[in-house]
Amino acid sequence: MRRSCAGARRRRCCENYAAALKTLDPSAGKALRDDQSDFIQYRDQIADFNENTPKDQQNFDLGEFLRDRATFLAGIRKPADSGFVGTWSSMRGEVEIKAAGTGKLEVSEDVANPVTGGGECDISGTAKMRNDLRLVDTDDSDKPTGFVFTFLRVGDALIVEQSGAGKGDNSEPSSCGANGHVDGTFFLTEKK
Repeated sequence: MRRSCAGARRRRCCENYAAALKTLDPSAGKALRDDQSDFIQYRDQIADFNENTPKDQQNFDLGEFLRDRATFLAGIRKPADSGFVGTWSSMRGEVEIKAAGTGKLEVSEDVANPVTGGGECDISGTAKMRNDLRLVDTDDSDKPTGFVFTFLRVGDALIVEQSGAGKGDNSEPSSCGANGHVDGTFFLTEKK
């Protein structure tokens, strides 16, 4: 069931979404439209879960979900340059990139399915500053697992890609839970 922008929280979300689209370049705008489609799908799932459940027994707070989305959309900023430093967010989570000494950046990403919390990935490391940033996934013994995480700036967005194949019995990066992946498009955000 698709719901419109009816209601004050939904209107605020829709207004912030329209403003964010005007801020971003066309490519990042398309990615934000895709992110918004995912949000609407999750929002509708939550509403369906809650439909016949008394408020005090609901597992998901739709109002909080809408407030969080409105805050996220209001916080989207057009990057001042083509650099990586900042907090980058999407429907699935957040990437934090900070300076870590000369020619290096500290990268951390924490993403998951926003409704179930499943498919979580939590990666971090230090990367050499270049046109793209690469982190190699390692196991508990600090040995490479065969997976590589690449962070690219494309216009106003940060694109994260996962590549490689696991070694041995590893079908997924050790940094991720079952069915977890780091792939996605993220937007520079101001923390509110």
